[in-house]
Amino acid sequence: MLRQHIFEVDTVAPLAPAIQGLSTETDSGRRDDDAVTNNDTPTLQGSAEPESTVEVFDGSTSLGEATADEGGNWSLTLTTALSEGTHTLTAKATDAAGNISAASSNFSVEVDQTDPTAALNTVADSNVINAAAKAEGVTLTGTRAADDRVVLTLGAGSSSVQVIPETDGTDWSYTLTDSDYAALGEGTAQSIAVTSTDIAGNDDTDQR
Repeated sequence: MLRQHIFEVDTVAPLAPAIQGLSTETDSGRRDDDAVTNNDTPTLQGSAEPESTVEVFDGSTSLGEATADEGGNWSLTLTTALSEGTHTLTAKATDAAGNISAASSNFSVEVDQTDPTAALNTVADSNVINAAAKAEGVTLTGTRAADDRVVLTLGAGSSSVQVIPETDGTDWSYTLTDSDYAALGEGTAQSIAVTSTDIAGNDDTDQR
């Protein structure tokens, strides 16, 4: 009796996968496509041979595996937290026959969980705005780290304005307008707060 066995020969490794970025939900901060985040367990997204198994590495350390769908798309939410700093990640794909691809191109992700420092200097004379100071014009000043976004909140939060930093990238200034005085109102319990937010989405507030 002749017995026949059908089998498949597959000795071709899949093409190298690609890490394309972080999910918009976990790429925090002002942009959702710069891979700078304060989330230490972000979700990675990429492409690979359909239905292959993708393994992601931080250097030589495996961060986990994901399976590419029929369209070759995959995503992996890290369960091991990345330390603060820049990490160079790569990925490899393994097909159903066990062939392993070459490593993907490097993908850099920066984890930043350090709050910036917001700084608002003394407002007018000892934080008192009188008629003379208003007539002369009151300019608020402060400092920030390079690339931080500065937003002023006036009064009880009814008015806010984004400050354009000076050209040196660290000092900023803003001259109060009539609408700002209207938002502040009269009285001793008025406040001016400055919030500095870095590109990863961390923030800090200083108030007068």
